[in-house]
Amino acid sequence: MRSALFAVLWSAGCTLAVGAAACSRGSEGPTPTSSAAVPLAAIAAPEKAPANATTTVLDFVAEDGACTLSHRGVLLDLGDASMRARTNGSRLVAADVDVREHEGASWVSLHDRSLELSFVSSTETKAEGQVVVEARVRGGTAKSASVYLNGKAIGVLPLTKGETKIVSAHATGATLARGANELLLRFTGGGRTTKDSRDNLAELDWIRVGPTDGDAPYSAPTRTDALTTLTIGGRARRGVSLRAPGSVRCGGFVPNGSILEGQIGVSGGEAEAEVRVLVDRAEPRVIGSFKLGGEGAPPWQPVSLPLGDVGTLAAVELVAKTSTKGARVVFAEPRVVAARTAPPVTAPRARGVIMVVMGTVAAKTLSPYGGPTVTPELAQLATAGTVFDAHRATTSFASGAMASMLTGLPPRAHGVSEPDTMLGPSVFTIAEAARQAGVVTAMFTANPTTTATYGFTRGWETFNARSPVDEGPATAVFEDVERWLDGHKDDKFLVVIHARGGHPPWDVAGDEKELPPANYTGSMDAKHAGEVLAKVRKQASKLFTDADRERAFALHSKALVAHDAALGKLVAHVRAIGRDVDTAWIVTGDVGVDAAAHAPFLDEDTLDESVLSVPLVVRAPGPPTRARVASPTTSVDLARTILETLGLPPPPQLRGDSLWAVAQRDVQAPERARIATTTTRFSARWSSFVLVGTRDREGKLCNLSLEPDCVSDVRATHPLAAEIMHGLLFEELARAADPKKAPVPPVHPTADPAAAISLRAWGVTAR
Repeated sequence: MRSALFAVLWSAGCTLAVGAAACSRGSEGPTPTSSAAVPLAAIAAPEKAPANATTTVLDFVAEDGACTLSHRGVLLDLGDASMRARTNGSRLVAADVDVREHEGASWVSLHDRSLELSFVSSTETKAEGQVVVEARVRGGTAKSASVYLNGKAIGVLPLTKGETKIVSAHATGATLARGANELLLRFTGGGRTTKDSRDNLAELDWIRVGPTDGDAPYSAPTRTDALTTLTIGGRARRGVSLRAPGSVRCGGFVPNGSILEGQIGVSGGEAEAEVRVLVDRAEPRVIGSFKLGGEGAPPWQPVSLPLGDVGTLAAVELVAKTSTKGARVVFAEPRVVAARTAPPVTAPRARGVIMVVMGTVAAKTLSPYGGPTVTPELAQLATAGTVFDAHRATTSFASGAMASMLTGLPPRAHGVSEPDTMLGPSVFTIAEAARQAGVVTAMFTANPTTTATYGFTRGWETFNARSPVDEGPATAVFEDVERWLDGHKDDKFLVVIHARGGHPPWDVAGDEKELPPANYTGSMDAKHAGEVLAKVRKQASKLFTDADRERAFALHSKALVAHDAALGKLVAHVRAIGRDVDTAWIVTGDVGVDAAAHAPFLDEDTLDESVLSVPLVVRAPGPPTRARVASPTTSVDLARTILETLGLPPPPQLRGDSLWAVAQRDVQAPERARIATTTTRFSARWSSFVLVGTRDREGKLCNLSLEPDCVSDVRATHPLAAEIMHGLLFEELARAADPKKAPVPPVHPTADPAAAISLRAWGVTAR
């Protein structure tokens, strides 16, 4: 089952399409639905919602999404590939299973002695009733499987080698909870499984967990049953067909003022149906009830139901409550649309684009964001441009974030998912796209992890790198750009600057002794700060006092002020050569600062929000679209934005949104999900929720609206949000877990002696 696993479509506009998905199986009866995710074909948009008038938030029959269908309880379709996301509880790593096709169905062959499945139920089976766990199995070497629901023993499922049968276990007093549930199967008997010998313990087709409903036979639903075209009253409609009691549930970010649109009808009898809105920590809210069929009833009823104020991760559930025998409720063309959208966006055009990426700078520390570090030149650009308040890096490694800006891809797609990995040689960059279109390109870097050693020269006509041990000021890279512009002042150009910014070693003009704290006698000095901090990080017991930390932050702040002044000088130079009127500016950061880190300012394998939050200011020729934008943005958005600004079509592999579209987007537009990763860690943020952790351990879900510091785990109280976020992350991490599916395997370069010296000064040990 892909139990509410929600795919984000990273196209321009980043529309979330949520549909249903499940494996193909032979029909075992007329039952039309399943709580397994069933892939459904896309359908035409309803006539009353033109594509240019609304934005689709949830699409119940979209081909690229996932919904949860149910019938007589929860059905876990083990043969569905997306079910892998739920086969290790809350961990984002799949169990050791193989998918096999036989008897007209998809089965999973189990090799581990235990199988843990997590799922969310929208209803509760109370303790005074009976809960049944029913499964279609094919026996292997195991003799039986003990069943546990939410930690309580349910019973034992008998297995017979080579025999296919439906087995069940019943328990009085067990509870199927509304919300999160865990199902555990433990297999006994059979041979020993080693790394060289993987016995087939058993094969599972499906598992049903729900109330006991007598001796009524249970036939697992099929995809064909769920998605169908039915003719009612002479009018054919494509939609989701449900037999009572059954439902289909889709979830994601639901903006305030959204509307459920579509039509509803009944085939073969009479029925009752309703529509519910599900939000964590709240009772299901019924927003529409329908009595269908009967004499004089219309064949199709139009549906247009306001969802009210939601504004968070939530789900909408379409329910077939009751029906006469053989009747089916059909929800035709159902989708949730945002009530308001922005008009079509035309990106501003420029003959020059300059992107300045400052190293190691937190947005909240800078004056345009209300911070204490006064940066008047950046503030001046912001006054004539747009400040993005919710910009987020794709990783905590500067090189990986920079690679995302240049490729429009996340770290696991471009290959820079560790601090010592290279940009993938097959990954297409915006430098190559611009150069092929006749745009003059240049990159200037003062960061030794974005040099030729790490593959960042590809596509640039001019590439210039400065080492942190070179003579001259840390801001000399800006002077290099000024000289280059003098020779290309009549050209259409793309210039990228990766400045040292707030990363040590720091170049501080004047006497360091003037900086706080007074009478400082520690080892933290500007020139050797990178090496000092690297030793602090390596030797956890090494003393790093409060005075050392205060001096380090004072040096960091002064370095940022110097870089701000250099930025202002470069802006003035562009004006002096007559290119200010047709040049677009993008000023951002690579990674932020974790002030609480043991050794701050160095790249760390951590994905705290403080490290991912970086500034972004954009100024294009002409008046700004909006002074400040609260909508979420991410590093991958910059590549598309740059190419559009130069009038170039972005290559199809680019992800992300155009910043110009984000700036003009209506405040009620669906909020985007943003994923940040390293090789070992992940962090996904959607609305106020953040899911963080490592792939092989249970993650922690935080609700930043309740607790900005992300301390408490709220999975127990927010099961819907947890399921949505879990599904969002699984596929990306699953690709990385399988080398055959990893788009770009990491490549580790070998640094030459000069590069090794630069990296050591930077606080990095070269390979």
